[in-house]
Amino acid sequence: MDSCIESLMIVYPDGSVLINETIQVKEAPANVTIHFISPPIYAYAVDYNGEPLPLDYNSSTAVVTVYDNGSFTLSYYTLNLTSKNGDVWTLSFTPECPVYVLLPSNAVPISINPTPTPTIVMNETALLFPAGAGITLNYYLLPGQFLTTPPPGSSETSETSASPPTGESRLGLYAGIALIIIAIAVIIYIIMRRRGNRVSEQLPPTSRVEAGTLDDRDERILEALRKRPMTAPELMNETGIPKTPLYRRLKKLVEEGYIEYSEENGVRIYRLKEDQGEDKNR
Repeated sequence: MDSCIESLMIVYPDGSVLINETIQVKEAPANVTIHFISPPIYAYAVDYNGEPLPLDYNSSTAVVTVYDNGSFTLSYYTLNLTSKNGDVWTLSFTPECPVYVLLPSNAVPISINPTPTPTIVMNETALLFPAGAGITLNYYLLPGQFLTTPPPGSSETSETSASPPTGESRLGLYAGIALIIIAIAVIIYIIMRRRGNRVSEQLPPTSRVEAGTLDDRDERILEALRKRPMTAPELMNETGIPKTPLYRRLKKLVEEGYIEYSEENGVRIYRLKEDQGEDKNR
């Protein structure tokens, strides 16, 4: 069973919110479905090592493909969690797991329901709320973006402070988010290209042509299945490939049409596809 461990919610002066949800996975490999608290404008997922994970999402849910047991983080930006009435901002939502809320540094809370537990996150004072609580938080922003949060009712202001954030700051945030998206895409492209080059360099020239994307471990799996159909544990013993890499390669070989599987009493039995077996034997 997959479960949300905790969330970190960072609220920006223009009302946009970055949400980081940490999810625990106990039965990998799996496609994990997560429901967004609010429709995202952008989302991405990384494992506990910071490696990008495959992600499909729409306005309400995300589906993350994970290969290892442990935790991963789903991060997304949203513009619909806050609203503004005059000078008063309202943050309202219901979390599925404990959530830490970081308000802007120049925010002054007016009313909070339910009463949170103050704690320190990222060297800032955050508000910790329990799972399942309907949270409503009203606050206003002091002029300027570099003031620490004074206690409610404080009248300390700065005559030289900048004016409150306007529509221009929202446009600036969009531009910043766009730059982040481009940077992440470039990093992922470089990582995937380097990995592809390393696999290609390890294969002899003829093998590169005949095998396409197959590497040595893929060939060992296919060689084992030429003998007879096998389950994943049997393939582990036959090929010596560890559990997680084996499942990754089985998934790839199924998707690329090299092998197929059937289920008997809840156990998957893998075999070469008939046309693949005929091609290999020619």
